[in-house]
Amino acid sequence: MKVYGVDIGSSSIKIAEVESSGRSISLNHVWEIPLSVDPTKDQDLDILERLREFSSQIKSAPGDAKWVLGIPQSMISARFRRFPFKERAKILKSLPFELDEEIPFEMDETVFDARMVELHNNATDVMAVACPKEAVRQALSIAKDGGFDAQIIAAEGAALSNIVESWWLAPPTSKRQVALGETTEAEARPAQALLQIGHRRSVLLLHRDGQLISIRSIQWGGHDLAESLAGSFSVPYMEAVKALPKKAFLLLNTSGATRDQLGMHTAMETAMSSLVRDLKLTFLDARTTLGAEIQALAICGGGSRLQNLGPWLTQALAIPTNNLSVFDSVINSGKVQIRFQADHDLTTVAGVAIGLALEGLRRVRNPAINFRQGEFAKSNESLRKFWETWQVTVQITVAIFFIFTIYSWWRNSLAEQLSLQSEDILKVGAKKAANLSTADLDAVLNYITREQSLLKDRETLAGLQDYVSALEIMARIAENSPVQKPPNPTVGLAVTRLSIDNEDVSIEGRVLDAARLERLKIALQKVARAGSLKSQSPTSNSSSAGTAFAFNFKVDRMPARPATKDEE
Repeated sequence: MKVYGVDIGSSSIKIAEVESSGRSISLNHVWEIPLSVDPTKDQDLDILERLREFSSQIKSAPGDAKWVLGIPQSMISARFRRFPFKERAKILKSLPFELDEEIPFEMDETVFDARMVELHNNATDVMAVACPKEAVRQALSIAKDGGFDAQIIAAEGAALSNIVESWWLAPPTSKRQVALGETTEAEARPAQALLQIGHRRSVLLLHRDGQLISIRSIQWGGHDLAESLAGSFSVPYMEAVKALPKKAFLLLNTSGATRDQLGMHTAMETAMSSLVRDLKLTFLDARTTLGAEIQALAICGGGSRLQNLGPWLTQALAIPTNNLSVFDSVINSGKVQIRFQADHDLTTVAGVAIGLALEGLRRVRNPAINFRQGEFAKSNESLRKFWETWQVTVQITVAIFFIFTIYSWWRNSLAEQLSLQSEDILKVGAKKAANLSTADLDAVLNYITREQSLLKDRETLAGLQDYVSALEIMARIAENSPVQKPPNPTVGLAVTRLSIDNEDVSIEGRVLDAARLERLKIALQKVARAGSLKSQSPTSNSSSAGTAFAFNFKVDRMPARPATKDEE
């Protein structure tokens, strides 16, 4: 993945390209795009034209490039604070309340973020930053009009710190017990300062044990040197700007200097006095409020190209001061490799741009400071395109869903209402029909059970009216039997047992001869159900004359039901 850090300065735009591939990080290129310093020209329009021209030349696959745009430190308020807890989310929520009385911004119109500096046993040191929302809006507008989407809106000072600190590591931890609410150490600890001198403003960073503890914006830069040079030698401002890095200088010893040399030295020294005063006050404040004893100062930026500036500041501040080569510092970190050969002038001005690009590579354990949050958070592009394409369909679907939901609720409510009304009507009807005192469910069920039982009994009694009695069965047997009148004990039929059990009939007796037995059998077939007549062994052992017989058959006790039309 490639990350482009964009530093928009007063005199030029610096852009650095850093590429991350696995564990390898390389600085591929740094561009410096000059801007017009002519006050008669619209610099904002010039910036947008330069950015559009540059972004149009960058060809990267979607999602393969990340842009980081810095906000000038002069628009950001930074404070070093100590919190009695270690949770990053909790610290971020506490920032507005902690900085309420210390920053010159309205809380509702401010974006807050923080970088954890050091974790103690009982507290966490934090570099808190606050930026007005209007500055974030302007940065996003510049990025959009410049032809790119800035995923990270970073703080210029915090990004510059990446040049000299181990940005890829998690915040260091310490087992020390520190005083809560106090950032001043009991004993002053060594610290180092980094001064980036721009065209109209400068940024001062203080580091202690390799960690950023202070960010200051100083309204002083190369512009002040150029104005002093133009006023002293009566030359146009544009000529002074061009001559400043090549011809301007400071003298370490004025003895033996020519008049022109003294004039140049005096002009530069006069302009530098304001910067020296601000640096001394800042170093003193760091000593008293942070317990940081500044022992070394490094300078970079376009204004640092003034000849003899480092040695002269060493004399003025009584602190060792040296020019910082940004590329050398990056190489010495051992984390980033440089893939191109840069000239000397570029190494002094590219610090912020490289720091912004490195800011885009920070991990979750030590994340980048990003003001693009809350209402400015980057939206999902694919979701936005989906919404633009299917917005009407989704709206219609949602409307239909709500209409169907309301209809279902109304129908269910109406059904419940009708059910209750029907139940009330049935209760009233049940009370009238069954003459019940209460029409509850148990009473109605008991009434129905009783009525069904009575109806069944009625049906049973109605069926018994046509039931063939046992006497009728006996009469049929008698009518069809071969008997002789008047009866003769030695002639005819003698029945010794007759049993009629529902449909089963058993008959036993004796006949005079076999012929009469056959006639009896034919007679019984007329009474019996077809095919049911069967002979059995007699149970009586009487010694009377004649032939013993025993038959068993079935009879129909119910009359035949008339056939229906369908059965016919």
